[in-house]
Amino acid sequence: MSRVITTDLAELANGEFQRASLGLKPSGLIHLGTAMTLLHGMIALSNNPNASLDVTVMDLDFDLQRGRDFMSYQGKTDPDGCHGFMRHHTLGEAQQALTEMTRYFGIPSDKIKVSFFGDITEQPQFQKYLVDIFGSEYGRRVLKEIVVGGNGKSTSLLAPICGSCSHSSTVPPKYKDSDGTLNLKTTCFNDECAVKEYQVRLTEPRKVNIFYLVDPIRDLISDGIGPKVDVHVFGGDYSLQYGVDGTTKAERVLNLMTALSDRAPDIYVGPILTFNGAKLGKSSQNGFTVTSLRQNYDNWVERLHSMLTENQEKRRLDMSTMEKYFR
Repeated sequence: MSRVITTDLAELANGEFQRASLGLKPSGLIHLGTAMTLLHGMIALSNNPNASLDVTVMDLDFDLQRGRDFMSYQGKTDPDGCHGFMRHHTLGEAQQALTEMTRYFGIPSDKIKVSFFGDITEQPQFQKYLVDIFGSEYGRRVLKEIVVGGNGKSTSLLAPICGSCSHSSTVPPKYKDSDGTLNLKTTCFNDECAVKEYQVRLTEPRKVNIFYLVDPIRDLISDGIGPKVDVHVFGGDYSLQYGVDGTTKAERVLNLMTALSDRAPDIYVGPILTFNGAKLGKSSQNGFTVTSLRQNYDNWVERLHSMLTENQEKRRLDMSTMEKYFR
């Protein structure tokens, strides 16, 4: 039976996995927490020579706390200017970090696949799954009860992208079923855009953002090129409560997937990184980037791995612990 495994590194390292999965949000430079998530994915492969790892850059991800108008990650430009879009910057950084990790663990690089979530939404199997859950009464009920929490609408989990300005609205779109095609009608709130109302097909590739607690359903889709995903790795954020019922983000993701399929993967959640009790992260601007670690420590992967293995039962790792390994 599928389950949530919380910071049990021994179980992750000794588990029998054929395929692991994880996602990266392209909201900024790859930092220490992201590197730890990548490293956990590598650890899942370390004792499974035939296993593979799928790393997905979540360029169609979004949350509900952006006001009513936001630029999709797909269209967000790279502030450093070395890439046209931030998602390509994130892809390049992830590939570089994973190359260093495969060398450290002795894992063949062809066991790692890095791709964009937008590419996955082009797969017919994924599009069918979207229609199954968002276009059926059962699916919408599951989404409302498990992901939204019973107080919102399943439509709030989708944010169509305006074809004119690439902005999106967090105001829930309206469903319009036309000859079996599910369309999403919404309003563009970008003051600089001439378009006011627009309509997008649910299954139109790269035209719809999908809420981050829903997008892991990609693990349920067989891509026809390998075994099913049997473990999905999340960062420490997913051990935090979501909503008022005490359910964690990881539990909500697992409950959603098990409600939709009998082949849901296990979920592994790593530790939360903190500094004086406050969570490290890009939004808090109190974390370390992988670039800075690489510049200061030639063996940064080894140091990070040591930190994890020597503190494998801790659900929170504070900088007081990290300074032993990065100083």
